[in-house]
Amino acid sequence: MLTALDVSPVAVTVATGDSALFQVLGRLSDGSTASVAVDWTATGGVITPAGMYHAGPAAGAFRAIATTGDGKHADTSGVTISATPVPVTLTSVTVTPALDTVLPGATQLFAASGHYSNGFTDTVTVAWAATGGTITSGGLYQAGGVAGAYRVIATAALAARADTAQVVVPDTATPGGTLLFTETFEDASVGSRGWYDNTNPVITTAEHYTGAGALQMAWKAGGTKPVQGGSLRHKITPTDRVYVRYYVKYSANYVGSGVNYHPHEFHVVTNEDGDYIGPSLTHLTTYIEQIYQNGGIPRLAITDAANIDSTRINVDLTNVTEQRAAAGCNGNTDGYPTNCYRSGEWYNEKGWKAAQPMFTTTAGSPGYKNAWHKVEAYFQLNTIAGGKGQTDGIAQYWFDGQLVIDKRNVLFRTGVHPTMQFNQFIIAPWIGVGSPVAQTMWVDDLVLATGPVP
Repeated sequence: MLTALDVSPVAVTVATGDSALFQVLGRLSDGSTASVAVDWTATGGVITPAGMYHAGPAAGAFRAIATTGDGKHADTSGVTISATPVPVTLTSVTVTPALDTVLPGATQLFAASGHYSNGFTDTVTVAWAATGGTITSGGLYQAGGVAGAYRVIATAALAARADTAQVVVPDTATPGGTLLFTETFEDASVGSRGWYDNTNPVITTAEHYTGAGALQMAWKAGGTKPVQGGSLRHKITPTDRVYVRYYVKYSANYVGSGVNYHPHEFHVVTNEDGDYIGPSLTHLTTYIEQIYQNGGIPRLAITDAANIDSTRINVDLTNVTEQRAAAGCNGNTDGYPTNCYRSGEWYNEKGWKAAQPMFTTTAGSPGYKNAWHKVEAYFQLNTIAGGKGQTDGIAQYWFDGQLVIDKRNVLFRTGVHPTMQFNQFIIAPWIGVGSPVAQTMWVDDLVLATGPVP
């Protein structure tokens, strides 16, 4: 639930006729932040729907105001308009990714962006330094051979601004997980590699991260699923924890669903359901996706709608019985927000979003959506003790090595499912409201394991 708005920068000084860029994040009741739609108004100048303020001809003290459409929340930043030129200064530097794991001898490209006094974010010239390895003048880090935690530092010399990223060089003798399967989408013979249900997906050679091919999911305008984009399913050895890594790229015009839910993208389901189960009505489905709202916001979610006691909707059964849902409709013990709604059947959801968009709209920016990015996700089921589900599950999401969702103490299952294990991975992009435009996503170099692997 939205509790407040935060506009940045909180104050700015510009010359008459110059511009400044304002941004806004919403503070949610669970302590996280998220992008929100607002109406912008301003005094002393004009402001665009995207938050771009253009100063008028009169000097003085003015305001930029962001207000939610329902008028319940607002925040204001001060604008000082000067009659004389105002120099634009660098206020801070950000290195991305902020955290990454780099195998001994392997490389990782780091980028630096500058944040300026007029609210703009742009490229910045920096000097690179590193520990635990070497780094080029262009930000390409190569890890040394000694495991440990190290740093990559970018310094903008003229403004004495700097930022540091953390690099973890793992001990390759003790990998984090057991490999379950890999898929590089080099050709369309996916059935021979264990995929079922949809064995005729589109494999393109025009786009790929490595190798010669990638999975293509292209929606037509108005389509709910991509062309030849029915569910690709792959069984895995049953496990109580699963790590998913893939590389993904979106078309330059990608806008997702146009609303604040969907597209669904990747799912993991369990041995409590059949081989062809629809992922929305199961005993447990986990979701890995991004919600596009002026940029792609990473999202993890779960549903266990098949567990709902529909005779006691929105009755808190957490101290009454384990015969209940964990993701909403019957109470919840882990404190994370849930949702309960009816669409023919009763459905529920529990989800977590990154604090801000990671797939960005600006060409050349570190997170630009029309470039390849590494996504990693990890789910670990909560334990069962004394016949009751314990709040000790884990849900995590990394974007290009940066941990952007880290949720512990999660309840995925109650005590009636002590033998539940993940056993099926599904690729099933879905836009329930219909795709606003013809748009495409590509996926390459997929890995599933029981934990992070090289």
